[in-house]
Amino acid sequence: KRLQRLDQAARIIQGAFRSYLAWSIVRRLREARAAAYIQRMYRGWRGRMSFLDHMRLIWAAQVVQRAWRGFAGRKFFSLLRRMHAAAAHIQRCARGYIARRIAAAKREAQRIGAMKLQGLWRKRQARKNAFLMKKKVFGAKTMQRVYRGHLGRRRATHEREKYLFSKSQSQGIEFGRQMLLEHKLHATRLQSEVQLLTQEKVGAEEQVEGLLEEISEFEEAVTQLEKEMHDLSRIETEAAGVLDEDGRFELREQKTRLDREFGEMLAKIGDRRERLTSLEGKLATLDRARQGKEEELRTLERKLVVLLDEQQRELESIKRRQEKKGELLLKTQDDLTGGGGG
Repeated sequence: KRLQRLDQAARIIQGAFRSYLAWSIVRRLREARAAAYIQRMYRGWRGRMSFLDHMRLIWAAQVVQRAWRGFAGRKFFSLLRRMHAAAAHIQRCARGYIARRIAAAKREAQRIGAMKLQGLWRKRQARKNAFLMKKKVFGAKTMQRVYRGHLGRRRATHEREKYLFSKSQSQGIEFGRQMLLEHKLHATRLQSEVQLLTQEKVGAEEQVEGLLEEISEFEEAVTQLEKEMHDLSRIETEAAGVLDEDGRFELREQKTRLDREFGEMLAKIGDRRERLTSLEGKLATLDRARQGKEEELRTLERKLVVLLDEQQRELESIKRRQEKKGELLLKTQDDLTGGGGG
């Protein structure tokens, strides 16, 4: 029994000791687990804090990098913008200079063309005024010459009529024949002159028709040139920002050529019109001369008729005088015969 009690006590002691050991182990385990938990929590906090510090450093580095990159980008963009602005300014200045040169050249060409046109027009007006003045002077001189000739012819006719009247009694038929011959010769000469004037007028009219045809052709060419110049101006206006320097130079060359051809056509038209005006004046002079010759021929024909009538009357008067003389001679012979027989 004592062994049992000792065994039981030993078991109790062993159980208590084992329980104490178990509780000790459990407590150590709990402490170890708590320590591990605390360590884990602390390490987690330290890790989180380290991570946060690292993230803050990364964020700060990113902020610094972003700020630096923004500064560098803004600086580069500002430099690039200034370079672009400088290049655009240089290009604008160059284009403005080229455009001013082109505009100045165009204005100079227009000014020269206008001066040429004005010169041609003023020269034409001056020639026209000079020709009109010359024509007026020539017309005045012609009128004076014609009037003086008319007065001279009237005086000559009056003197000749007086002379004929004074000589008609002495010379009579012979003088009439001479006058008829002179009038016939004069009439023949006047007819020849009228034919020559008619032929010259026909030639002048043919020249006038040829000049009118040339002027019509030149005017059609001028109209075509104006149309081409209008087309070139419209093309230049529509393709102002598309054409390159070669295209613009070619357009300028074409416009210069058209302006030169236009000036040449105008000069030719002016020359043909001057020649036409001269031919018209010549035709008018020929018409006046032909009319004067025809009037003189008609006057001469009337004078021929008058001379023929006078010649006829003179012949009849001579015949009557001869008959009277014959009758007187017969009467005288009869008287003489009768006296001799008595």
